[in-house]
Parts: sequence; C-alpha cells; structure tokens
Amino acid sequence: MKFHILFLLLISTKSYGWVHISQLKPKLPAYSSNDTIYFYWDGVAPSITGKDNIFNGDYQYAPDSELMYQILRQAVTRWNEVEASYLNMQVEIDTDVVSDSTDSLNAIVTSSLESESIAAYALPRYLGDDNEGADKHLIHDCDITISSGTVSANDLYYTLIHEIGHCVGLGHPHSNYGALMGYSRLSRMPSLGADDIAGISYIYPAEKLDVENFKVFCSTVSGASPYSFILFILPLFFSLCRKKED
Repeated sequence: MKFHILFLLLISTKSYGWVHISQLKPKLPAYSSNDTIYFYWDGVAPSITGKDNIFNGDYQYAPDSELMYQILRQAVTRWNEVEASYLNMQVEIDTDVVSDSTDSLNAIVTSSLESESIAAYALPRYLGDDNEGADKHLIHDCDITISSGTVSANDLYYTLIHEIGHCVGLGHPHSNYGALMGYSRLSRMPSLGADDIAGISYIYPAEKLDVENFKVFCSTVSGASPYSFILFILPLFFSLCRKKED
C-alpha cells in the first residue's frame, strides 16, 4: 500500500509554484495602487529584427528606438494588468540615466555585454549595506542591462517581461514549465503563466484579495494532473482485491 502511494506521488503530480528572488522576500516600495514605480530608459536600443512579427506589424518600419519604447511599455503592462495585484509601473525616457545600484533609480540601459549568450540581466538591490537606513526587505534599486547585440523583437519582449519580474521580486522556479519566470518554460509566448500571476498577486495583493486563502493556493509546490484521480483509484482497487484474496 505504501508503495502504491509513493508511486502515485511520483507519477501523478507535476511541479508548479513561484519563488521569491531571495529568502528576505523583498518587494518594491509600493504599498497601494496609489504608488507608481518608475523605470527610466536611457533611450538606447539594440539592433532589433523581426519587427513585422510583433504588435501586428505596426512598427515594421519604425526605428529601433521607437519599437524599443513600445516593447518596454508593453512589458510593464503585462504585470500591471494582473487584476489581483495593485502594482503599477511606468517607463519614462531619461537619456542621462546610468546603471548605478546606489542612486535608487530603476534604470534600463543598453550596453555591450561580455558574453553573447546573455540577452539581459536585472540587478535588484535590497540589502542596506550600501544604502544606509535602507529597508533590507525593500528593493530600493533595480537596474536592467540589455545586450546591444542583435535580437528579435519577440525575444526582446519576452526577456524584458522576465527581467522586470525580477525587479518585482520574483525568482526562478526551475522546475516550472508554465511560468514565464522559469528557465524550463516550453513556450516563448510573452504572456504570464498562472504562477507568475500568483506571485505578483501575493506580494502586491489588491485591496479586495483574500490574502490568507490565496496563500494556501499559491504556496503549494506540486499539483495533481487532471487524470491523477484514475491513478489514485487503481492502486487502491488492486490493494483491496489483494486483501480479499488473502
């Protein structure tokens, strides 16, 4: 009987869930829908290809910088439109902004990176070591650096949604095949998965959201397959038959 239950757990469940970016569970300094988090883009864009494959081809002949600005705006919108979260973010252009972890500005800059395999990276700072008096549970600065190399519009869009997710406070759920924040996602569609939505909704819950009940849902680390009830019944059925034979 114990073997059957163990067998059930191994084959009838799949991993899902979201994770904080750190055990400190840091978050942006936003406490209600009245607070807006700003990102400042330096106005520099990488070389973007496949412009006709994004936003219905509306920016097919647009300069890279114009399309880049639209991609950035839509990337934050993906997170803003989660109804169960109050978080609101905006992107503004500031050609003087630089990547500086001490200036308390969320900068988005384009720069040449040492490794060609890195498309972009985010550096959320939430420890008060270099910012006296800073709350270690608050992300007081999150700079995103984008590779200046050539990139397709859709890949850039997907990557920016992912990196902004780190600034929000979400980490990598390595075994999650549905989360945009995970490395194992099978699709490159620029849309949030259920667990991405659960994560931002838990960290920044809308006023009418039942946080306690929501916590029970999203803290689960494994979920049953839609057909797992069959796998559950079969072992029990055979166990009962064996007992009758004995």
